[in-house]
Amino acid sequence: MCENVSKIKLCTCDVGSERLHDTYYWNLSRFIGFRESNIRGKIMKPSEDLDNEITTASLLHILNNESPFDFTYTPTERDTLHVSISTVKVRHKYFSLIFRGGKWAEGGNPVLTSRIQTLANGIIEISK
Repeated sequence: MCENVSKIKLCTCDVGSERLHDTYYWNLSRFIGFRESNIRGKIMKPSEDLDNEITTASLLHILNNESPFDFTYTPTERDTLHVSISTVKVRHKYFSLIFRGGKWAEGGNPVLTSRIQTLANGIIEISK
């Protein structure tokens, strides 16, 4: 289970099916390289605020100052953290953060041409 080091914790906790409130999901991936792709299309624009203090700014501050993960993790260049919310009110809201130049920043690797490996995923626990 998660320890409350900060108000926001990225947990590999069991998501479960009994959750009735908004659930914030995260996925941590490692960039492996590029691949060719003939796929064309538009990517849905990311949000900066998913509510409940889950924002790009708040998560960047936490990631760059402490480890919010409930496991041992050392970021590598181009690692990406994808955060999204699942709710009946919102079709899809998300944002991505990327590790570049020794710190986390807004953005991600090119979606259609990147080869990635999932490192971990889970839910965001918010302590009050």
